[in-house]
Amino acid sequence: MQFLKVLAGALFFLGLMLFLVDLFAAPKVNTAYRSAVIETPAEAIYPHLASFEKRGAWSPWSAKDPNMTKNVAGTDGAVGAVYSWSGNEAVGSGSEELTKLETNKVVESKLTFKTPYEGNATATIKLDDRKEKGTKVTWKISSNNDSFMTRMLSFVGVINLDKEVGADFEKGLADLKSMVESEYTQVSTKEAVGSK
Repeated sequence: MQFLKVLAGALFFLGLMLFLVDLFAAPKVNTAYRSAVIETPAEAIYPHLASFEKRGAWSPWSAKDPNMTKNVAGTDGAVGAVYSWSGNEAVGSGSEELTKLETNKVVESKLTFKTPYEGNATATIKLDDRKEKGTKVTWKISSNNDSFMTRMLSFVGVINLDKEVGADFEKGLADLKSMVESEYTQVSTKEAVGSK
């Protein structure tokens, strides 16, 4: 009988602690972001962000599965366009819908993951044109921890978007920077030669 009382008390205490952690400490949103400064104006970068077709050239996931299937429904580069993919374990499968576009400023989309796990997230890429200092590009993803289980898993670090995609974001932004700066230099050189 004494054992049952101790067990009931321990379970009550554990439940109370979990409730308090969920209420005050567990993250309600899981987020990851990375930034890079690209030494071009925002208008040289934006087309490579708003178009799913152009993203393939710098996407960190394209290299992880060169054979993944891709499809774009709707008008690429316009709100409502949907990109869907299916590939190996490294890239999984899912879809991304463009939900907000502000020319040379913001590209926002809704992500729906099917495999290797199901989930939803919002991705945002913001451009801060600093004129002669180039453009700061910030790539962010966030996902709501809607259930008690996801909040607890985030609290203990099992679910961690920063660990999952941080390095990929860094690679993608580095490849985007290299590609856009190279293109911009070539265009500027041609324009300079043509004006002589």
